[in-house]
Amino acid sequence: LLSKGRVGPKDRPLIKEMDLDLAALMKNIPSKRKIALSEKGKLLDPLKLAKEILKEDNVIIVGGFPHGDFSKEVRRIIDEEFSLCKEVISASAAICMLFSYLFYALRWST
Repeated sequence: LLSKGRVGPKDRPLIKEMDLDLAALMKNIPSKRKIALSEKGKLLDPLKLAKEILKEDNVIIVGGFPHGDFSKEVRRIIDEEFSLCKEVISASAAICMLFSYLFYALRWST
């Protein structure tokens, strides 16, 4: 898909390849906090976390590795680290869970 370094038209690509490390990428994304989801993070009520995330612009970082943890370089970028449940879950499950709580907080929560 990325044979041209992008998918979609040049002026409005759906996705594009960028030669940046995470620290450089974070400098290009305006945010108040950089929050990591990790099994080692502080266990927090997921709905409470979703409401906190929605209060201001945040970047959410999810590790997509089969084992191990965030590197020292990534840890220097992270402001806070949270866990959504006591069990170890996949990155895709963590993302789905967080998006579900974000939707619930936006739509149904007062």
